[in-house]
Amino acid sequence: MDVSLPKGEHIALPTRPEDTVFAFCIQGEAIISAQLIAEKTAILFGAGDGVSIEATPDRDLRFILFSAKPLHEPVAWGGPIVMNTREELDRAFAELRDGTFIQTEPIL
Repeated sequence: MDVSLPKGEHIALPTRPEDTVFAFCIQGEAIISAQLIAEKTAILFGAGDGVSIEATPDRDLRFILFSAKPLHEPVAWGGPIVMNTREELDRAFAELRDGTFIQTEPIL
């Protein structure tokens, strides 16, 4: 969810307790649980049924809120590619080098 708040404003958003929830401050600084969150920073929320975010008094805030069920899968991360295992990651980079990574027909 892309959210914009005028300076000094506050928003409370419901979330599902079973979801993993995090926010990324795109512009401005946020106040979350009395903690200042800098621009271009992500914050991971603990379990609960909602989040409360406030814009600082001197600057508008824009942030993205992410909320989804946890995958409970292993993660192998390598730059722009994320897979489940190191072997899958190595294969994906080999396919990328060979020009065979994600072959689909053009949409347009």
